[in-house]
Amino acid sequence: MIRIAAILLAALSAIACAPAPDDYSSVMRSTSRESISDLLALMDKHGLPHRKAEPRDGMEGFAYRTRDRASVDSFQKKLGRQTALRYSEVEARDYLLKLLAEMNHDFIVSERSDGIWIKWFPDSDQQNMDVQRLVVEHIRALHAASGDVGCRMTTASQVNPAFSSNKAPVPATCR
Repeated sequence: MIRIAAILLAALSAIACAPAPDDYSSVMRSTSRESISDLLALMDKHGLPHRKAEPRDGMEGFAYRTRDRASVDSFQKKLGRQTALRYSEVEARDYLLKLLAEMNHDFIVSERSDGIWIKWFPDSDQQNMDVQRLVVEHIRALHAASGDVGCRMTTASQVNPAFSSNKAPVPATCR
């Protein structure tokens, strides 16, 4: 009887210590390091664990739990409707980040060779335009208070057409 209990205990211990069959069994790879980086940033923000996957066929990637697939798919859809903004003024960037945090929106801040970009995921074109309008109004008010009333905007598509998936002009810089 003790012998059977010991064998059963050993078998149960081996099963308990074995990784779950769906643990990190899904892999995402892409040739775009930025896409992978953005997806990992959203996963980190939402507490979804991941591990680096071995590169294959020139693609970087990561492994994640299969049970998180719906969340990862949701993040990919979110990244597909991103708006990327680059403001030359620190005050504009800070104000945008404050607005997005107050609205409880996900965002990604990334530094590129041409400046700091803030990517966020508006629920609609109208929300996108409203947020951008608020940032421009904030900067204009700061300029007016300091006596400088000039504000020149550039659209993200003029800076880099690949950044904005929205059709509406995106104020990328305000000087």
